[in-house]
Amino acid sequence: MKKNRLVSLLSFLFLFCCGLNKVNAEIVTWITPKPVFYLVNGITLENGNDVVPQTTLLDMSLTADMDQLKLMAGGQFQLSIMDFTTSAIYAPTFFNHFNFGGKTVIHCKYYHDLFFENDLLTGLYFRYFTGNHFAIAADFMYHHKAAHIYEIKDDVFWLCNHNVAFNVEFEYKPFKKLLFDFSISSYSTYRFMNFFAPDFKFLSEYKVSKILYAGFIAEIQYVDMFTLSSNLNTIDFGLYAKLEL
Repeated sequence: MKKNRLVSLLSFLFLFCCGLNKVNAEIVTWITPKPVFYLVNGITLENGNDVVPQTTLLDMSLTADMDQLKLMAGGQFQLSIMDFTTSAIYAPTFFNHFNFGGKTVIHCKYYHDLFFENDLLTGLYFRYFTGNHFAIAADFMYHHKAAHIYEIKDDVFWLCNHNVAFNVEFEYKPFKKLLFDFSISSYSTYRFMNFFAPDFKFLSEYKVSKILYAGFIAEIQYVDMFTLSSNLNTIDFGLYAKLEL
């Protein structure tokens, strides 16, 4: 009798654990094992506040996308100036519609004979999506900036600033091959100004073939937009090609 009860109890525990794992799998997805890699090459035309072309920028980045884990490393290059940015997002999926987790961004800027700058951003990340058509993502992060200015390095070796950063992004896919994306942010991929110099970005992307995407970006950045001294900083227009590896 006792042996039968023990077998029954063990059977119940086994079935309970199997059911719990199934429910947990439906509630939380921790990682998608197979990554998708994207290689992006682009060219950006930087314009002043009079919309007169000033600089041509070249950029390249590599992204590994595992849905819950996204890793990116890239650089933007122009004469005498180099920017490098790497970022990581880990946000498990809840109930097949929510991602919640953390985001970290590291940026380095080298301006020949003038300064070297580091930015570290880390904080919370959230994303909500409905099927394959609409998504909204947001992050709120601590922002630490450190600049090494060659002209004053003997007096002040590092200039440091503690700040905050945020980003809100809206994504819409009217159909599978076409993507529209709009964001309002205090930073961009290669520009990290102190809070709050708003950056407005519009992106349109089309899937040309099974592995090739073509995209267009328009970006407007203000300085001190909500004060009497508000002024337009830059207007950028860019084209890029994205290869799915």
